[in-house]
Amino acid sequence: MGFYQKLCYSVEDLFVKLLTRNKDKNEISEKVYQYRKAMELKRQIRKKSYKKPLEVQNKILEKEIN
Repeated sequence: MGFYQKLCYSVEDLFVKLLTRNKDKNEISEKVYQYRKAMELKRQIRKKSYKKPLEVQNKILEKEIN
């Protein structure tokens, strides 16, 4: 993981902690993990199929996420 991504995740974690102070920490951390995993998967799919039309990319993405 690059320096920029680590920095962004740290700032994102800080905001999440501030905004969800009174909530269940395990539930929130699981949601953040799932969100990051979905975004990474989305990034990888787009990287693989960048030459394909956008409609095809979206269909592939829908299949991979579900």
